[in-house]
Amino acid sequence: VPAAFPVMLYNGRDKWTACTKIQDLIRSSIPDKYIPHFSYYTIIENEIPKEVLSKIENTVSAIFYIENSRPEDLKKECHKIIKLIEKEDPEIIQLFRRWLNNLFQTSKEEWEKDNINEHIDDLMEVKEMFETALKERDKKILEQGTLKLAKKIKDLGYSVEEIAKITELSVQEINAL
Repeated sequence: VPAAFPVMLYNGRDKWTACTKIQDLIRSSIPDKYIPHFSYYTIIENEIPKEVLSKIENTVSAIFYIENSRPEDLKKECHKIIKLIEKEDPEIIQLFRRWLNNLFQTSKEEWEKDNINEHIDDLMEVKEMFETALKERDKKILEQGTLKLAKKIKDLGYSVEEIAKITELSVQEINAL
């Protein structure tokens, strides 16, 4: 039987008061030795200080950070929230954006959503620009390697047609070597 690790996640505003042991939830109509005995691992969002969440720097910490914030504080803390998600993959950031938009659907304060979405757009743009620059660099490195290989093959006496077939370079590129 695979191990079971019971987790209880609480994101309410009030202090958690319910029991955390499974045996306390089961009626004792059977002998105690037959009742499972384990405790839930509790994750109580409103007990995690923002300073701790700020050090974690992932999407879950950003969600907890927002859920532990008052709406009027979010505008001031927008940069902190963005810092928490900036290392995440673009797909995760888009999921976070969807969650955030759903959260703010019920809010009357449009600036909250717009302000954070604007920062997410900036973050995504930087990530996309960086990704494009890396792809271009990789393409140049690959092209340079292919040209070096073609030159070595040419020096070995292979025909231009054979080199073109091996390297997928054009005849003009090979003749220019």
